[in-house]
Amino acid sequence: FECEFSDHELQMPAGSRLFLYSDGITEANNSAFDEYGAERLHIHVSNPSASVQSLLDDVNTFATGFPATDDITVVLIQARE
Repeated sequence: FECEFSDHELQMPAGSRLFLYSDGITEANNSAFDEYGAERLHIHVSNPSASVQSLLDDVNTFATGFPATDDITVVLIQARE
């Protein structure tokens, strides 16, 4: 199994944050089969107090009563002030 990867360098201003997530976040469903979606994700992480835990809590609240069908992974990278 061979894969090619490319690397990129990113300058992050002091205090900026980068959320990395798997599609299990955006594709999480509720009991009405609505997806959590990219827009809801963007709104949540745009809040300066957003954290990995607050995002996971929000997704779990959204999907209450509907079991996860995919992995859910979130990583937060924050540049020092």
